Amino acid sequence: MDTSFILILIFSITTIIGLWKLFPKAGEESWKALIPFYNFIIWLKIIKRPWWWIFLIITPGVNFLMVEFPDGGNHEFINGEII
Repeated sequence: MDTSFILILIFSITTIIGLWKLFPKAGEESWKALIPFYNFIIWLKIIKRPWWWIFLIITPGVNFLMVEFPDGGNHEFINGEII
């Protein structure tokens, strides 16, 4: 097997495990983490972003900004901590 394939496989499995644990805490069912693209739409719902952000994430160049500034710089604070 190629090294890049193994790295992609490890990244994918780690992402699925993380979403599998995150979704129930957010009130979603765990199985939704297994469906590509649908799990991303559910994740956007959890972080309260519109569904069409999926197009921004797959746009080259824009995706770096979306990952770096997912909330547009608007932070909510509770007791001095960012939530």
